Amino acid sequence: MADQLQRKRLDTEAVVIGYAMSRLNDTYLKARDCSTWRQAFTQAAEALSIQPASLKNLRDEFDPFHPNSRQGWHKRDLRPNRQRVLYDLREVSNDALLELIANILERNTEATAEAIDSWLVRPSPRT
Repeated sequence: MADQLQRKRLDTEAVVIGYAMSRLNDTYLKARDCSTWRQAFTQAAEALSIQPASLKNLRDEFDPFHPNSRQGWHKRDLRPNRQRVLYDLREVSNDALLELIANILERNTEATAEAIDSWLVRPSPRT
């Protein structure tokens, strides 16, 4: 049971990072001191022990909702966990989002527990 919760938590952290990559775009790269998306995907993937392609795919899922040059997966409906993150983070400041990302990537679970764990238990919003 604990392993399943840990896996869901990790999945949610990855979704939040994908959201931030899409929303913040170049600001994300600068804040994470990355010169390319490949470097950003690798950096986050190593912190979470997942594949870099997973983060690229997550970023692409959120691209249709943000003003960047990427089209992303505009013909695909968002899954409920992505809808929750999109809905809940829409009014969070860029600075606060970057702080959350830094805490996730530093594996500071105490600092991220309230936000991440809340997405594990709440139903999707009606948008």
